[in-house]
Amino acid sequence: VGDRPAAIAALRRAVNANPGNGPLCVRLGLLLKDSGKWAEALEEFENAVAAAPDYGAAWREKGIAQNKVYHQAKKPAGMPNGLDALARAIALTPDDYDAHSSLGGALKREGQLKEALAQYEEATRVSRGHSYPLLNAVKLDAQLKGRLEIDAKRQFLMKRAAQSLRAQVASEPAYDPPWSFFDLAEIELYQGNPSAFLDLATRGSER
Repeated sequence: VGDRPAAIAALRRAVNANPGNGPLCVRLGLLLKDSGKWAEALEEFENAVAAAPDYGAAWREKGIAQNKVYHQAKKPAGMPNGLDALARAIALTPDDYDAHSSLGGALKREGQLKEALAQYEEATRVSRGHSYPLLNAVKLDAQLKGRLEIDAKRQFLMKRAAQSLRAQVASEPAYDPPWSFFDLAEIELYQGNPSAFLDLATRGSER
């Protein structure tokens, strides 16, 4: 019912009663992450990894949280930046597109653009064209080349992603706002439809 504090409290009780339950720790960590409590979330993801060392999703979330805390602390020497944890998540679950995308973002923030592009492209492949890694790959490729080049394969993937995104923004209520609006707006821009881009970007900004 949208009562996040009560949900966090209930999950804390569940975790305390089941300290070795990795999935419970991850669920609690995700709620803490969504509440902006990154340090507390990281602690729960670390507990999940300790309880279930082969749990790929726990490693992924640990890496995401480590990277966030690392940047919030202004990148202090010796603090884990999440890259190793995300690489471990991918080793455990190679088809986890979110882990590939998250590693791509972390690498991009470290200035490792070619390596980041490779991760976004792999995330696009394993997700069969999810708009998030696809559009990040398009932008990063343009940054590296100094020009925007969208080949036939990426055009095809963007058209297919647009079909799903149109259904998301047309549903009532819209699914995953404002990101569904922004992703569709970006695709419309690349396909030469500036008026549709402006309309969707405006509607997304109002969400």
